[in-house]
Formats: sequence, structure tokens, C-alpha cells
Amino acid sequence: MKFRRNAHRQPAPSARRASVTVPQDAELQVTVSDEAWIDVVQDGRSVKSAGVSGVKTCPGIRKSVRFKLTAGPATLQFSGAKKPDLKVAVLTPE
Repeated sequence: MKFRRNAHRQPAPSARRASVTVPQDAELQVTVSDEAWIDVVQDGRSVKSAGVSGVKTCPGIRKSVRFKLTAGPATLQFSGAKKPDLKVAVLTPE
């Protein structure tokens, strides 16, 4: 399955959101346990992804998306999840 990303796509009304504070300019990796769209908004604009990887054979990990962010607040948005419980990890890639 190929993932199509559209930086201008609006999240569904049922999208879940989480706020994070980026301490310094950095690339962050957002990983989800099941299928879902991952979007990041910073300074009122959608941030284009810097990379995507998806796996179907690794239990507990479905997809990781990297974003280059500036220091300050950012909002993570998750939509289109197939399951009601979605586990999320936000890390600085090694």
C-alpha cells in the first residue's frame, strides 16, 4: 500500500490532537501502532513530511513519519484510524 500525503488536507472532525513543545529546531519521528493519517501543524501551517516508512509485519508499529520542525509549540493530528485505540510515540531519530 502506498501512502499519499497532502500537506493541505484538512483533518476529519473526529481527528485527535496532541500538543508538543519542540525544544530546539529538530527532526521528529511520529510512530503509530495502526493505520492512521499523521499531520503536524506549526505556526498555523501544515508541515510537509520529511520521510515516511510503513510496515505491516512488525507488531505494534504500523507507520513512522518524520517532520523537520522549528523550536516552539506544534500540534500533532491523527485521523482515519481503523481502531479506537492508537498508540503514538514521538522521538528524535537517531
